[in-house]
Amino acid sequence: MIDKNYTEVFLDSVKELMQIRNMSQKKVCLSCKIAEPTFCNWYLRNKEPLLSSVVKITNCFGCSIEYMLGRSDVTQYNAKCSSSFQERLIYLLSNSTVSQYKIAKELGFDRILLTRWAKGSDIGFTYFVILADYFKVTTDYLAGRED
Repeated sequence: MIDKNYTEVFLDSVKELMQIRNMSQKKVCLSCKIAEPTFCNWYLRNKEPLLSSVVKITNCFGCSIEYMLGRSDVTQYNAKCSSSFQERLIYLLSNSTVSQYKIAKELGFDRILLTRWAKGSDIGFTYFVILADYFKVTTDYLAGRED
């Protein structure tokens, strides 16, 4: 199902920006309001970041999610939060010619997840990127960070 490790690419970008800006893990966690054990678990591959944490980190560094995935070279980014992930997901699902069941089946996950995310549950980063790719939108668009 998943042929790319999006979390690993994202964390490599975080590490690179930490080095460039001479920021410790503790400073990043304080600046982004993320618990240090949570941050450590990402690097130990015990957990995957949730979209809400990814947005906090990209806002903290002032860059796009696309940049953190290596899909953009633009380092400076001012998020324009006009919608939420849930609003964007509902919009994309309602305008799709394919049923939620078929989308979930094609992407290899349970349809109930789409319902939960549309109702406000946070989404794991890998699922989030897969959805953006499926709908052919940028990750920043799907996160509600750009129009």
